[in-house]
Amino acid sequence: MTEFWQDSAIGFGLGVTAYGATNVDNFLLLGSLIAGGARRASVAAGFAGATGLIVLVAMSFSALAYFMPPAALSYLGLVPVGLGLRVLFHPGSGPAGAAQLQTNAVSVAVILLANSLDTVATLAPMFAESETTVRLALIAGIATAAVVLFSVVLRFAQRLSTLDDKGPITHRIAGVIMILVGIYVLFDTGTDLEYE
Repeated sequence: MTEFWQDSAIGFGLGVTAYGATNVDNFLLLGSLIAGGARRASVAAGFAGATGLIVLVAMSFSALAYFMPPAALSYLGLVPVGLGLRVLFHPGSGPAGAAQLQTNAVSVAVILLANSLDTVATLAPMFAESETTVRLALIAGIATAAVVLFSVVLRFAQRLSTLDDKGPITHRIAGVIMILVGIYVLFDTGTDLEYE
């Protein structure tokens, strides 16, 4: 029973950390949309839809567990490591300008999905190489991080425009987190799938 709670805590922590770190740019984007006058309901619906799709896509990588040996699944950790290195050494232009698009729930979801490849690339290997308990805890951690992120966005939307100059720092933090998650996936841990 202790192992169940340990695996759950690890999965929850990884879900919160990975989702939170890879969505700093979406935090700024959502804040700029709301601060720019977009309807909160549209932004909330788009955010919820995009988050759900991101989790579904990342979870679909769990099917790899049935086609690949567990030892090979750990090599999926190279994806977030590579993406994290890319973010560190070639930071993107960020979400600036996306807020100028017409904002309804669908357009917000599309913007967020296009801006969330790093989230999928970070979460997918964890879903693929983890056991069911950890997968469920990952989902709980992601949901918790998403609710907290959106609550903070709503509360501080008016102040977010002053954070634009900090974009490179937040991208670097996300890059480091992606590399750490990738290293975690690469190493054989107690939360990995085991076959008899």
